[in-house]
Amino acid sequence: MRIWNLDTGKLLYTLSHDDQIISFNFNPEGNRIITTSKDHLACIWDCQTGDKLTTIKHSSAVTCVDFSSNGHWFATGCEDGSARIWEESTGEPISPVLLHSKKIIAIGFNSRFAELFTASEDGTFQIWSVPECKIIQKAVQIGQPITCARFSPNGKYLVLATKEGLCRVWDCQIHDWLNFAVRHASNVYDLHVSPDGSWAASASEDNSVKIWEIKTGKFVTPPLRHNGSVYCSRFSPAGNALLSASQDGIVRLWELSDLQKRITQRMAVRSSKPKQIYSPDRRLILKVEGNQAFIIDSATNRTILKPLTHHAAILHACFSPDGKMILTTSADRTAKRWEVISGEQFGVELRHGSEIVYGTYSPNGKFIATGSGDNSAKLWDALSGKLLVPPLFHASSVEKIAFSPDSHCLLTLAINGQVRIWETDTGESLTPSQYPTPWIRQVLENMNSTGWDLPPDQRDLKNLEQLAMILSGDRIDRQGAFIP
Repeated sequence: MRIWNLDTGKLLYTLSHDDQIISFNFNPEGNRIITTSKDHLACIWDCQTGDKLTTIKHSSAVTCVDFSSNGHWFATGCEDGSARIWEESTGEPISPVLLHSKKIIAIGFNSRFAELFTASEDGTFQIWSVPECKIIQKAVQIGQPITCARFSPNGKYLVLATKEGLCRVWDCQIHDWLNFAVRHASNVYDLHVSPDGSWAASASEDNSVKIWEIKTGKFVTPPLRHNGSVYCSRFSPAGNALLSASQDGIVRLWELSDLQKRITQRMAVRSSKPKQIYSPDRRLILKVEGNQAFIIDSATNRTILKPLTHHAAILHACFSPDGKMILTTSADRTAKRWEVISGEQFGVELRHGSEIVYGTYSPNGKFIATGSGDNSAKLWDALSGKLLVPPLFHASSVEKIAFSPDSHCLLTLAINGQVRIWETDTGESLTPSQYPTPWIRQVLENMNSTGWDLPPDQRDLKNLEQLAMILSGDRIDRQGAFIP
């Protein structure tokens, strides 16, 4: 392990163990550093000289460590499921052994209250009083192996994540989970909480960092993407920037205020747009207001059946080609299918990791495609709701989607203005990311679910007539008049 001077970039010294170093931590004063290793040792070093001050032998590999806020104590967790609190000045234990059934993954002191948490690969966490180590919160089961956990700076919340991509928040005052969960597509490697305690950043094997509100789970920004697993993320001391490091060999610095502004503007524009969608036979109108959609008889202008409801604003809605089903997509990260005849939800919800901005049926009615703020599009079986191919990832949020008339291809438009074409059978990209021609952009801006065509740029009259009919929903007779 190497220690560097931040002002000069000069290597100061190297700290060594006989086996892999698993974790480390500085004390609050910044003059001591503790390292833990597979060699069963925790070592305290002088930050000025690099001299080893104390060595503490453990019963197995030492997997995690944390200093108390006053710097007088430190706590270690081990591979054998044991944890203990130690006196920093002497290296002597001041607590009994605290036990879990499997490896201790994370350990941490509460900076506001005399508490310590231990979180384990056995899927449980416990909270103990300090220094007595009496149980404050008996083992709570999250249901999946825990990968990381942290107290919020105000000590009110414990934020945890799992191998299966689940992030949850425990309220330490009411002793219960907050009523939401943030999900990644796979393992969450790291969690960090903003200095003011309002946000959490979760870094995942799914190549993304997600920033979300600790109290609500609401996403603060679109997912921050890398081209490999993201192992670590850290807020700046002011909380206005985030640093992320990835398996792709790249460290990225994100300006959060700019990202917030973009997503706020986008959501405000979408929320302000009136949304009324006709069924294919024009007999029904789907009217979207906030988090509800109403089915209206176009002849009488009366609402029929009960509202179609989400937990957050509905961002897009459409009918299936045969008019028997309705698809709604929402800021609550779900898309729902509804039976027109009954107004009841059909099958399971279709889920993304962020708001689902757009959704549509294929012309043959067999597929559903959704586009999300998690920078992906997904292709689903319209009947079973099964995901047909892996997520189609983009560099930014997917704003528009359209199928080819034969349903064999899918075109996606991202918020950065780039388009891609995908094969629906395999999910393979048929084109690189590119900026759309004005005609492609026009088709995407005006169509819901009727499909699109891609003629050459030099189009003849027949192509223009077809485009006009697609965009208007009407057809043209031989004299050039529109027929409803």
